[in-house]
Amino acid sequence: RDCLLSRGLGDVYKRQSLATASINANRGEDVSIDTKGKPMARGTLTIHSVSRALAPHLEWAVSGVLGVPVRVKWHRHESDPSQLRMAINWTGPEGLGARLATALRGWDSVRFEVTQEPGGGEEGARWMYTPSLGIHHAAIDAAGNVTLTEDRIRFCIAAGAGDAARIEQEIGKALGEAWDRELEAFRVAASGEEPVSYTHLRAHETRGNL
Repeated sequence: RDCLLSRGLGDVYKRQSLATASINANRGEDVSIDTKGKPMARGTLTIHSVSRALAPHLEWAVSGVLGVPVRVKWHRHESDPSQLRMAINWTGPEGLGARLATALRGWDSVRFEVTQEPGGGEEGARWMYTPSLGIHHAAIDAAGNVTLTEDRIRFCIAAGAGDAARIEQEIGKALGEAWDRELEAFRVAASGEEPVSYTHLRAHETRGNL
């Protein structure tokens, strides 16, 4: 059984709505690939910061995972014009979120988040990455709140060895609190912007915001 430990992350995702990407493939329409009847998933990819020099290479990495060329309209950070940001909504086969996170985690100077919504009997997931902290993965519910299994909570209690402060620290690690603190300034900076949908289907279609 999963236990819900909510820290208002659903509200975080609403603020995280970044309108920074414009997919320019196949004459500007959403491009799609046949999944041969396999279960579908959907989520978001948010690049919070990347240098101008690396941005084109990141596009190639994302294109490699999605299987089609993707051209993104990057937006610069007002506080640091050398850094760019973007976000897209994606729809594709189960496991696409994990594949995106795996492809991007090796880029040391990049900050990103990938989410995959719950559906089709699969739990939702979120991956966060920063150069200083590395990768964090957690299960999420439909509202974007992190959920921890009983086994994970028991591990946190055991690791805390009876010390309440240490137990709280271990639970904070499981929730990804340090990653949230570092990325929050980037989320707030992009608040109010709206991501463009990217559909991983053969038929062209446009989804609304997640």
